[in-house]
Amino acid sequence: MGAFKVPYKISQIGRATFILLLALTVSNSPSLPAEPPVSATNDSKGQADSLKYAQNQDSDRKAKAIKEELARLQGTWVWSAHTDDSGYTKHLQPGNPSRAIITISGNKWSSRNENEEVEHVKFIRVDPTTDPKSLDWSATSEFKPGQTRYTIYELDTDTLRMRELHKTPQTRPNQMKIIYMGGRIISTEDEEYIDCFSKMKR
Repeated sequence: MGAFKVPYKISQIGRATFILLLALTVSNSPSLPAEPPVSATNDSKGQADSLKYAQNQDSDRKAKAIKEELARLQGTWVWSAHTDDSGYTKHLQPGNPSRAIITISGNKWSSRNENEEVEHVKFIRVDPTTDPKSLDWSATSEFKPGQTRYTIYELDTDTLRMRELHKTPQTRPNQMKIIYMGGRIISTEDEEYIDCFSKMKR
């Protein structure tokens, strides 16, 4: 027997029905959601978040550096030398009435003359991340303008050198060396001097 043949008209109807069903299936298929466009607002927020993160990182590093520097400053120091605005350095030997004992505890700087018991207390704040390093003194922990003096310092293991005491942040010196011209000091302040402190051994 020969193969069964579908009449032409029926096969045409079947083919048309198949195409129609296929079209309906495609039209009813759920479409994939389109990806939302990246807006300028989202891009700006990302940049702001990155900047905030970087600032927080810098703040954390600075706080850590200050904490470590204060730890190095803790203890008792002796005011051992003084360089005045003429360039003359005077070494303060034991028994000198000007020789002072300095005690740093936390952020408090207590000083007294070697032969006295009366202490003078100041508050200090340091920033070892500046160049040169900076140290501020104040009668209170609020460091109000007019009550604060602005200095720079160098700190080795057992030696602290400070160039002091400037009345505004703008007049804080930018180097430890005192500069002279024609026998006169070049400065915005009436007085310029560098003090040297030696750490007392326990």
